[in-house]
Amino acid sequence: MTLFDIEQYHQPKKENYKRDWDGASYDAAWDEPEDIHPILENETLTDKEVSLKEGEKEKSIPEKECRWNPKDFDETPRKVDSNGNPKIFWDESKESPEPDDFESLQKYSVLWQQWEKSSDNCSSVKEQSGNYNTTTPNTLKAISLWQPWASLIELGLKHYETRSWKTKYRGKLLICSAAKSTKEQYQQYLKIDSEVKLPLWDETNFLRGYALAICDLVDCIDITPEFINQQSQIEMLCGDWQVGRYAWKLENIQPIAKPFAVKGKQRFFDITSTNLDCYLEKSFSNTLPDKSKFKASDDFVSLPNKFLEDKLDGEISSRKVGDDSKFLEDKLDGEISSRKVGNDSKFLEDKLDDEISSRKVGDDSKFLEDKLDGEISSRKVGNDSKFLEDKLDDEISSRKVGDDSKFLEDKLDDEISSRKVGDDSKFLEDKLGGEISSRKAGNDSKFLEDKLDGEISSRKVGNDSKFLEDKLDGEISSRKVGYDSKFLEDKLDGEISSRKAGNDSKFLEDKLDGEISFRKVGDDSKFLEDNNETNISEKKTRRHKGDGSGCIYYRTVTKKGKNYSEAYYQYEFWKDGERLTKSSKYIPKRLLSQVQRLEAEKAPVKDILKLLVPISGSKK
Repeated sequence: MTLFDIEQYHQPKKENYKRDWDGASYDAAWDEPEDIHPILENETLTDKEVSLKEGEKEKSIPEKECRWNPKDFDETPRKVDSNGNPKIFWDESKESPEPDDFESLQKYSVLWQQWEKSSDNCSSVKEQSGNYNTTTPNTLKAISLWQPWASLIELGLKHYETRSWKTKYRGKLLICSAAKSTKEQYQQYLKIDSEVKLPLWDETNFLRGYALAICDLVDCIDITPEFINQQSQIEMLCGDWQVGRYAWKLENIQPIAKPFAVKGKQRFFDITSTNLDCYLEKSFSNTLPDKSKFKASDDFVSLPNKFLEDKLDGEISSRKVGDDSKFLEDKLDGEISSRKVGNDSKFLEDKLDDEISSRKVGDDSKFLEDKLDGEISSRKVGNDSKFLEDKLDDEISSRKVGDDSKFLEDKLDDEISSRKVGDDSKFLEDKLGGEISSRKAGNDSKFLEDKLDGEISSRKVGNDSKFLEDKLDGEISSRKVGYDSKFLEDKLDGEISSRKAGNDSKFLEDKLDGEISFRKVGDDSKFLEDNNETNISEKKTRRHKGDGSGCIYYRTVTKKGKNYSEAYYQYEFWKDGERLTKSSKYIPKRLLSQVQRLEAEKAPVKDILKLLVPISGSKK
């Protein structure tokens, strides 16, 4: 079926009448790859058959008008013999045609003869330089190009078509645009548009699937460095100029005033042409083809509707294109997007390049969003700013900056932090560097926290100091140092320890080296404690039956080269002559005197265990 629903060409009968491309021979093998089968010509007539009754007179044909419907012919040229008569279209594999084939041939011959008679009445246009002879029946070579390359030829910006393959064809060439659209095509458009102003990238200015222009293919040139240097910058942007490729030179480019739909193919393809002079116009026009002149078919692209869905290639998409467009969708390339463009724009969406974004831009801006680069962010910028958010660079942050500042947040660099800085400061937080920290610094300081370096720490330093904490280096520690000292803590080096050193000392603690320990040294000594080896310990009283039994035993351990004595309380419970429990618990040094007193008084074992319960775990 012809793509031009107007008239059908006929063979010229005038002598010495040549078309401008008749002198060039053409072989399809030049432009088609070897692995693709050639296009087969039609072997049978599929058009609607027209029967003429015998003896019926032919209807008169008005002058300068062809009556033949283009349905009677397809795009493929008919085969003719040496005399110009049509060949018989039957299956060549058969030795002779079937009767039905002869009947079809008869009808077709009648049509051919009537068509030739009417050819003299068809209009013709005198051939001129650079114009196409529109009344000569012939197939026209066409080629499909992606946008924007096809429209660049139509606009006169592109004079060379660069290809990876060469051609020997010379003559008229129909430039068609491919129906495919990709993101790369739009990127090429932007690159060229930066050098020369191009129409907007839309369906109106850059049609896809249409025939756009007719030109002359006059030469095929090998691309060399010397030839590349001769091209302009615009021409270089309009093609793929790599050494080893080929540049087809295009001349006499004539845009088509009313582009028509074409179903493109790869490489060269043929279409039947007629009356192209009504389509040609030297000036470029953006007019879309009239839908009423075309039939709905696979080759026709319908007119654009009101709603153009979002494109996937990153271009601007709009639900409706026109002056009353309300919504211009966000672009995918990171540029600023706005729901409405105009003076009354209320919302300017955040840019994707990490710049400052604002819901509203103006003097009455209330909210300036936090910047992503770590600078100071504020909900409101002005003299009445209440909240200055913490900076991300570890500097001091404050909820409010001023003389009445109440809270200065702790710095992250381990320096001293204070809830309030001033003479009435109540809390000076502990420093993390191991220095002395105080809840309050001044003469009335009550608590000086323990230092982390193992030195002596005191709750209060002064003459009335009551508690001097044990030193961590194993030296003697005292609750109070002075003449009225009551308790001298046991030394950790295994020497004798005493609750009080003096003439009135009542208790000299057991030595840690396994020697005999005394409850009291003197004539009235009542208890000589058991020796850890074989000495007998005397007990004055006994526990009541059922209270359990227990005793204190000692053992020496070595830590870091020093010997230390540890005390354990071993106990048992019996019932009806059967032992229910047998175990032991570690006795801390601070509880040893109490356990010794309870054991001396033969207190119930359960009372002694209650004293040791807070101690987690037992050592055996």
